[in-house]
Amino acid sequence: MTSQWTGQVAVLADPHLHDVAAGRAYGLVHEDCFRSLADTASSTRVFNEGGVALVRALDILVEHGVRLVMIAGDLTDDGQPANWNAAASLLHKYTQKYGMRFFLTPGNHDQWYGDGKALKKGMVTRDGVIFAVAGDPSEPSAVHAPAMRQVGQAEMLDYARSFGFCRHDDDLHWETPFGASNALVDRIGALTGSDGNPVLVPDLSYLVEPVAGLWILSVDANVYLPGTDGWVDCGQQGWNAVLRHKAWLLDWMRDVAARAKVQGKQLLTMSHFPAIDLLNDVSGGLAERVMPTHLTADATTATGVGLHFSGHWHINRTGARHCDKDWLVNVAVPSTASFPAAFKLVNLELTSACIDTVQLGQVPGFDAGFAHYLAEQPNATLPLSESYADFLREHLDELTGRRYLARDWPTEFGARLERETLADILTQTGRNADSATTNIPARLAIDDYYFLERGGQLAEIPAERLCLYMALDPAEPIKGGDSQRRLIMGLARYSQALPDDKFSVDLANGSVT
Repeated sequence: MTSQWTGQVAVLADPHLHDVAAGRAYGLVHEDCFRSLADTASSTRVFNEGGVALVRALDILVEHGVRLVMIAGDLTDDGQPANWNAAASLLHKYTQKYGMRFFLTPGNHDQWYGDGKALKKGMVTRDGVIFAVAGDPSEPSAVHAPAMRQVGQAEMLDYARSFGFCRHDDDLHWETPFGASNALVDRIGALTGSDGNPVLVPDLSYLVEPVAGLWILSVDANVYLPGTDGWVDCGQQGWNAVLRHKAWLLDWMRDVAARAKVQGKQLLTMSHFPAIDLLNDVSGGLAERVMPTHLTADATTATGVGLHFSGHWHINRTGARHCDKDWLVNVAVPSTASFPAAFKLVNLELTSACIDTVQLGQVPGFDAGFAHYLAEQPNATLPLSESYADFLREHLDELTGRRYLARDWPTEFGARLERETLADILTQTGRNADSATTNIPARLAIDDYYFLERGGQLAEIPAERLCLYMALDPAEPIKGGDSQRRLIMGLARYSQALPDDKFSVDLANGSVT
C-alpha cells in the first residue's frame, strides 16, 4: 500500500484564453486581434483579458511554489487553433521554467465532435470599426479565415497531449476507461442515442498518478449526439446527459474510487460540469439550465469519488450531498475570465482537504483593449475601470441588466423592480419587512442575487445588506408570485450556503467546515 500523498494542488477553471495577437492567423494585415466590446458586454466571460488573467494566476502559483495544476475545462476561448497554440505554449513555458505539471479536462468550448466546426467572431480595429471573421466562406459581410474554427477531438488531443490526456514519462500510473492506450482510436465509448441505439464516440477521460500516492481523475462529461442537422452538444444538460447517455463512465469512476481506497491513494476528481446541485434548490434561471437532478446527484455521489471540482458556470460555490455511506463535495471553481476571478488552492492532508480561494488581484495588462473599446463605444463606462476586479464587477452588473433580467425573469416583474423596494417584495411574499429593507431598491436586490449566486462569499455585498439577507429564514413558507418567491429564496439560501472561500473538507465523511 502506498503512503497517502500530502501537498498542494491548484485548481483553475475556464480561462477562455483568446490570443489578442493572432490576427495574421486569420489573414488580417496585422497581429492585432481584439474581440469587440459589444461581444464582450453581452457574454458571460470577457475575451481580450483572459490571457493576461491566466498569466497572473500562474504567476501566483509560482509564488506559492505550486507544481501540480488542474484546469477544469475551457482553457481556450472556443477551441480555435490559434488559441490552442497560445494556451499550449504558455503552459509549456511554465512547465519548462518552473517544473509545473498541468492536467486538463475537456470543456465544451475546447473542442467539437469529429472534425470540428466553423466559427464566426466579432472583432474591432484600433479605430473602433467592428468586423466579423468567419470560418465559413458563405458567411456574408465577414472576413473569411479557415482558421476561425473550433477544433475536433483528435486535434485537441494533439495540442493537449502533454497535459494529462496522454501518458507522461514520469507518470506512475495512467489509464482511460478503455485501457492504457493514448490513441484516440482506442478511446471509443458507446453512447445511448436519443433513439436508444448505441452511438460510438471518442471519450477523453483519464486517470493519472503524477506523484506517488496522488490520483487525479479527469472525467470527460461532454456529450455529443447526432441530430437532424449535424451533431448536437448536450452541454446545457451537463451531468444529466452523462447519466442518460454515458452511464458507463460512472461505473469506471466507482471502480477508480474503490481502487484508490484499497491502495491508499488520495483521489481528486474533476469534470467540466457540476455533478450535484450547487444552487441550494433555488429554482429558475441558472438552475433550470444546468443543475443536476436529484437522481443524477445521487448517481454521481454513489460513485464514491468524494471530492469533485467543476467549472463551466463561472461560479464560486460549494455543494455537498450524502447518499448512504457515500458523499460528494462539489467545489465549483470560478473562472479567471469573469467575476470573481479566482482559483482554488487545495492543501491535501491525510484526513482533510483545506481549500483556499485565491483572487487574482491586480492583473498587469488587463486594459490592453480599452483604447479599442472606447474607439468602438466612446461613451462606454466598462473600459474606464481602474482594476481587473472593478472591470469584472462592472461587467457582471451590465450583464444582469443586458441579459439575465430579460432571460430569467418575466417582463412585468423586471419593470416593477425599478419602482419597488425589497420591503415591497417581502410584503408580497407574506414576510415581515424590516425598516432597513425599505432603503434597498428591488433592482439592487436583483444585482445582489446574481453577485451572491456567482461569487458566494466573494460577492462583496456590503455588510448591512448581507446581514439582512442572512436573517431571512429559508425554511419559512413564502407566498406571492413565482418571481418574488425566487428572489427572496435566492437571497436567503445563497447568503447562507456552505463556505466557499476558505474551508475544509473531511475526507472521511464529507463534512464541510
